[in-house]
Amino acid sequence: MNKAAQVIKNLSQGFLISGILSALMGAYYLFAKAGLPLQDPPLALKIQYEIDFGVGEKMFMLGLTCLFIGCVGYTVAWICSKTEKVQEPDNHQAGRPSRPNEAN
Repeated sequence: MNKAAQVIKNLSQGFLISGILSALMGAYYLFAKAGLPLQDPPLALKIQYEIDFGVGEKMFMLGLTCLFIGCVGYTVAWICSKTEKVQEPDNHQAGRPSRPNEAN
């Protein structure tokens, strides 16, 4: 695997890990912290619910976005590693090895 593919793979793994963590934290805020809204809550509880719901929604969407970026990057790294042999130039022309020190 060439160096560029390895760097892309490492960055993608970081995005995948941070995406999973962010999505889990967002789900916690959405479902555990905010939960279901109360019926006729006082103003303070309504404000707290809106804050928790907003934080959870943003964190969850950030996590899904990071997961998507990580998957795309991992796919690009995989494609780069598979096409590595095609990108490297050969020292052969027309089936014969080239002779760089020989004058024509």
